[in-house]
Amino acid sequence: MEINILIDTLHDRLLAYKKSDLYQNKVLRQDILSIEIAICLFEIAVYCNRTISEGEKYWFKGGYYIANDLTGKWEDISKMYDELVKTAKEKKLI
Repeated sequence: MEINILIDTLHDRLLAYKKSDLYQNKVLRQDILSIEIAICLFEIAVYCNRTISEGEKYWFKGGYYIANDLTGKWEDISKMYDELVKTAKEKKLI
């Protein structure tokens, strides 16, 4: 998926999730906020030509936990997060 489309689609899905009742769950809320941080760091790296620091790379390591928490209707968020991480690795951002 093209980077711009991936970012926009992921932002849209996260917004939809935040409007759902499930967003009240604190574990899931933490997952969603972690994904948002990763997206923002990715965007800064790609669009502003800024390096992702060692400490910031932490936000790109939540795939296993996020995949276990986000299932069913929201599973695509986890898959798009994984694609974002894969793209960041391919571009040697992390």
